[in-house]
Amino acid sequence: MQKIAPQFMPHVERAPQFIEAIQRAKHDHKGHDRQVTITQRLETFDNDPFLLYTCLWYAVSEGVAVTFLPL
Repeated sequence: MQKIAPQFMPHVERAPQFIEAIQRAKHDHKGHDRQVTITQRLETFDNDPFLLYTCLWYAVSEGVAVTFLPL
């Protein structure tokens, strides 16, 4: 998958806590060989499928896996 295109970043920026979680996870795992993963709840994305999609695209672009918690 290609890295997220800059024109879609304003959508991701609607979820600043998600961006922060990605950056914190990358920082905390710097120098480790294992996969970087964050855990989220669907509520984070305000019932907006496009927000969810762009955030997941951003995570993939940053090399971070996302796991969802049950409700």
